[in-house]
Amino acid sequence: MSPDTRKHDHLREALILVFLAVLIAASKVTLRLPLKMPGHGLLPIIFLMCLGRALTARPWSGAFMGCAAGLICLALGGGFKAVEVFTKYGLVGLALDLLFKVSDPLLHRRGWLLVVWGALATLPRGFDGWIRDLLAGMDILVILAMSAPKLLSGMAFGAVGAALAYQLSKALARRGYVAYPDFGRSSGGPQTTAAGS
Repeated sequence: MSPDTRKHDHLREALILVFLAVLIAASKVTLRLPLKMPGHGLLPIIFLMCLGRALTARPWSGAFMGCAAGLICLALGGGFKAVEVFTKYGLVGLALDLLFKVSDPLLHRRGWLLVVWGALATLPRGFDGWIRDLLAGMDILVILAMSAPKLLSGMAFGAVGAALAYQLSKALARRGYVAYPDFGRSSGGPQTTAAGS
């Protein structure tokens, strides 16, 4: 691959990740699902982050999208809430990247594994609240009991978002838009075209 081709690929992937980061920020500002359930905002976040990983196969793409979404919110003048988005989505993206790191290159051919990772990646979103409550002197068991419903609900929405991303990625793979040439196929050896995977 020539240097010009690599540069073009890097630019294309960067633009894809920035575009998805814009959608993550937009989902925080504009998307309000009438579900009356805690954690439902994680569905589009995990969906877009998993989709970004499939389209680019770039390591640390989740953390990049989460942090970029936070910066976009800050640029729009979101104040404290934007900082909260920056830390929480950045941590979620980082968790997703770390989970991908231990399972690549099998992840793109194991839909159920992506669903599990999507659920687990939502856990860091409650860390700041746990630390705040611990510093306030609350008992750890009380904190876990109070946060369990929200955590479980967030994990369920994260799993749904990852499942939707996997299905869309399989459809895009058939048209050659996904960085993994055998995305969604259960047979054959693991093959990837991703740099750094």
